[in-house]
Amino acid sequence: MLRLFVHPQGDLAYMAQVAQERGAPYEEVVQGLLINWPQGFLWIPQHLGWIFGLLIGISVYFRIFGRFRSGASLFLYMAIGWLVCFIIFPTLLNFGGAGFRMTPPRGDDWAGILGVYLGACLWLYRNKMTPVIYASLICAIIGGLGFSGAAWIKLLLLAPGNPAIVSDPAVVESWRHWHSANWHSFLEQTYGFINGIGVAIALGLLARRTGEAQGDAGQRRWTEIFAVSFVLFLLTFLNVQKNVPHWVNAKVAPAVMKAPLFASIELSTMTWFVLVWVLMSATGIYLLARHLRQPLACMPESWVGKGQMLYLVFLWMMVVANFERALPHFSEGRIITEGVLFVNAIIVTYMILVWPGPAADKLESSAPDMRAAFLRILAAGLIAVAATGAMTLTMRAVYGDNHAGHSGMHKRFGPDASWRIAPLEKGRRHS
Repeated sequence: MLRLFVHPQGDLAYMAQVAQERGAPYEEVVQGLLINWPQGFLWIPQHLGWIFGLLIGISVYFRIFGRFRSGASLFLYMAIGWLVCFIIFPTLLNFGGAGFRMTPPRGDDWAGILGVYLGACLWLYRNKMTPVIYASLICAIIGGLGFSGAAWIKLLLLAPGNPAIVSDPAVVESWRHWHSANWHSFLEQTYGFINGIGVAIALGLLARRTGEAQGDAGQRRWTEIFAVSFVLFLLTFLNVQKNVPHWVNAKVAPAVMKAPLFASIELSTMTWFVLVWVLMSATGIYLLARHLRQPLACMPESWVGKGQMLYLVFLWMMVVANFERALPHFSEGRIITEGVLFVNAIIVTYMILVWPGPAADKLESSAPDMRAAFLRILAAGLIAVAATGAMTLTMRAVYGDNHAGHSGMHKRFGPDASWRIAPLEKGRRHS
């Protein structure tokens, strides 16, 4: 059983050669590899039996006597899905030592995420929410095309003057500035843009087939305060606070600062940042609570206006914070990143303020034909697979066996596969 479920993350035959080259015992070299389970399991092998037994016992007891409330079972479905898919794909599907894996250079979170999604789909199906599955599949297909399509577009644009396929030095030199752009940022933003198209299409289809949300009259008002505060104050803090050590390392801000007038009060820059953020958050939460009792004049009365305000405040908080992070080392290469982000923010600011209009007429379809809808999804999925294959053939036609550059080179198959020649080891740094 242990050999079935636990695998060292590397090619054991290759590691035998490494052991011979290093003059080290084979067992010692293999023990240096990571396994496909949390490494802490190796520290407490004598306790794993009762830990897993306890978890199984709790699960059985809850299955017999327990009860879920408010859709809490959704989290159980997603958690079980994560575990099942991780056991099946990276572990059981070993593929001769390679595993059905992306490590290295990436982790195998993809398997868990797939399991979470499948678990959520099962829960949605059992709770008669198949339209949500339909919308998610639309996003998945378009987003999947975006993932491969953005890289395809990037590599096509990098073909002119690429030293990998062009031998004329004059031509290579004439395209040097073109190739010096931040193409990784182009890849990220293009992929994000295509994902946005997928979400827009899915929401557009739902908007024409569902009625206008009226809200829940019995909803507790504090949940509105919590939802807005979570987005504007907590979610933003988790991202923006990362700027502070970046400023300190760039020497544009000191590591510690004294309080004005009081030399005895000396705090780290991060502490000052947190104090100001807490003050801002507390004031914002108080104003939101006060608005429920005594409306603030600046707060729109309509839900459309409230949504616009929340969107714009969150948007520009993140755009400005991102620019602040890049500012200490700003260069012309950042224009394609921060510059494009600002332009996008300006465009969507116009769109969100001008385009909302009267609600679209709902299509008369009280019972949509989900069977036909999923057949269309299946057809779209097959087209997406064919399109991905066409992208691969196009790249082979343009570059052949040459490495296009502008990214690391990792092979998945063959004797030079990354997982084979550079396995993850416990004593070495890895991503």
